Amino acid sequence: MSIKIQNISKKFNGHFALANVSFDVHEGELISLLGPSGSGKTTLLRIIAGLETPTEGEILYFNELATSIPIQERNIGFVFQHYALFKHMTVEGNVEFPLKIRNLNKKDRKKRVTELLQLVQLENLAKRYPHQLSGGQKQRVALARALASEPKVLLLDEPFGALDANVRKELRRWLRNLHKEIKVTTIMVTHDQEEAFEVSDKVVILNKGKLEQIGKPDEVFHNPANSFVIKFLGNVNIFHGRLEQGKWILSKNETTSAQPIYIRPYEWDISLEKNENYIQAKVLYINAASSIVKLDVHTIDNQVVQVDLTYEQYKMLNIQKEMNVYIKPKDIRIFEEDFVI
Repeated sequence: MSIKIQNISKKFNGHFALANVSFDVHEGELISLLGPSGSGKTTLLRIIAGLETPTEGEILYFNELATSIPIQERNIGFVFQHYALFKHMTVEGNVEFPLKIRNLNKKDRKKRVTELLQLVQLENLAKRYPHQLSGGQKQRVALARALASEPKVLLLDEPFGALDANVRKELRRWLRNLHKEIKVTTIMVTHDQEEAFEVSDKVVILNKGKLEQIGKPDEVFHNPANSFVIKFLGNVNIFHGRLEQGKWILSKNETTSAQPIYIRPYEWDISLEKNENYIQAKVLYINAASSIVKLDVHTIDNQVVQVDLTYEQYKMLNIQKEMNVYIKPKDIRIFEEDFVI
């Protein structure tokens, strides 16, 4: 076990930024802390780094209580969103800096810097200064510098947040491949679900300081633990339903006899033929500019439902605006905490 987070709580001005959060990070894993703004992601990362002190609970590094280890001896690499590079130093100077602090001899420093610049594919830019680099290149320099002292744990705080979408995609792929090569235990804060799912071994989902779910990306998406997780991870249709004679009656209107029911847009069957088990609807909107075609359909009882189709299904059915279609949920989800009594 690399890191054990045990019952961590943190209060600011009487308000809980974190409340009784516990989970383990295994050696060599890449874990993402995922959640909306104000969920406690960065506060937890700062506590793990030793930059904040928890109000309650404790952190163990490799089975040793973190409070017994001085921050400078925890051997943690930290990468910030805005790079924090030294403007007056070259690329190689930035990467070499933590090695100078550790008094490594010049020969070994040069060897280590060369290895790291090759690792992050920047060996040809060693003599450049930060202002001469792109955003993606700056972030790779920051990562190389964080790795220079061979940390046991690497912490990333929204590392790609300041970059445009295309550069983010490129760096996500690069980070995933880099992690496979170096296998350093890594914890990354992000609010980007696609980013977390693409690079992580596990995802920790936080909301208002509480841990909602932890698991592999596919597990948390396809088997959400509660209503917050299913609403946070992607689009979902929310109905209020009741069971009558073995059949669910769905409505967008909340009543005392109904309970919330969640259906993902891709969890609908769609047909052009009338069927008593299907709901009649009219197509209002079509977005076909992707491999997944997104429809908004208007049911006869005045509900707007999001339905996703493959592009092949869309072409085969030849769906057009204002066309009548018939839909039926293939799967529904109901969560205990949502029951209306």
